[in-house]
Amino acid sequence: MADSTLSLRRSIYNRILADPFGKLNLDEIKSVALGELLERVKREGGPAPAVHARELVLQVYRFATGKGVEVDNPAEALARKAYATFVPRERNLNRHEIKALLDALEQTGTAPTLRLAVRFMLLTGVRKGESIGATWSEVDWELAQWSIPAERMKAGKPHTVYLTEQALDILTTLRTCFPSSKFVHASRHDFLKHMEEGDVQAAVAEMENHLGRLERGYLSQLPGAEDTDTVEGAPPARTSTRSTRRPSAS
Repeated sequence: MADSTLSLRRSIYNRILADPFGKLNLDEIKSVALGELLERVKREGGPAPAVHARELVLQVYRFATGKGVEVDNPAEALARKAYATFVPRERNLNRHEIKALLDALEQTGTAPTLRLAVRFMLLTGVRKGESIGATWSEVDWELAQWSIPAERMKAGKPHTVYLTEQALDILTTLRTCFPSSKFVHASRHDFLKHMEEGDVQAAVAEMENHLGRLERGYLSQLPGAEDTDTVEGAPPARTSTRSTRRPSAS
């Protein structure tokens, strides 16, 4: 078992299961009590913690029965799908929100190449880790394609990104800025390395802060706006870049 998985399961046990069940014998934990706990966890913390807690209980009892202990598994009576009802938060931005997002990006006090890196991520819909490690050998200029190797993809499979004219223009600019680096998004401090995820995240956070300031400034100029939740004609509410929908994988 991977260390990260083991750490996650320890966290689930300590946060969710230890207090109500930690001092009970296996035959004292019933499906009804476990179900009530998982429903509360799902209600307060979302479906993911509930699913992981059920899975941990399920595996503990299976291990025990595999060792010859005769005991009913309380998790088997509770269907996983009863808790794995994830409600997607993704949605498409409308054209006004996209313009506000890109305008805010240009107002952030970061290096121009860092702003280009964020814009490139928005255009291609890739994750930070998939983007900042990109090398020029992955870019096919003639086919307008960027091939991300499996080892950098979350799904563990190679992925091809078809590049728009805007994306190609950004790549051209980055190539001009760092002609000697093998990395598309080279570090400003050492072109032999790529930029850090933290640099990108800081730029995104500043962009979101700028959107928030624009929104607050607009609403503060409207009579009575402070007493209402929404104002007709106001610009779109601040939109987190984490809620944008990824393009379909190719």
